[in-house]
Amino acid sequence: MTDLIALTEKLVENIEWQLVPVDMTIDDCVPFVIDAIQYFYIMSGQADRYSDDLVVYEDDIPTYFNADFKVDERMYILTTAQIEFYRKVQSDVSELMSYSTDAMTVANADKPYANLAGIIADLKGKQIEIWHKMTRFNLL
Repeated sequence: MTDLIALTEKLVENIEWQLVPVDMTIDDCVPFVIDAIQYFYIMSGQADRYSDDLVVYEDDIPTYFNADFKVDERMYILTTAQIEFYRKVQSDVSELMSYSTDAMTVANADKPYANLAGIIADLKGKQIEIWHKMTRFNLL
């Protein structure tokens, strides 16, 4: 079994430096990890093996995923979760900016978010690199 809380803590460790326009807790980040696991199953041609029933809940909190992942698979999942996190931040910033563009620009409050597209592109490159190293899933 894979500890979703440990994976989420690692995700938070990787993204904690990023300012966010909407405060998030560790519980808010668990869905990024679950979505990344689902994406991994789809991309690796194992979509038929994925089920929401594989997520184990304790006190209504997703705590475990009933499968073990190799280290490269965990790295792929974490990178995918980071991409989803930054897309969420990008979406939140876009929504915020649509209401207050002038005020944000005058106060330079938009500067912490200036490089989001570049960060996402870098993470996509890392995701592709990890994928190509997972030769057991590269289908010809």
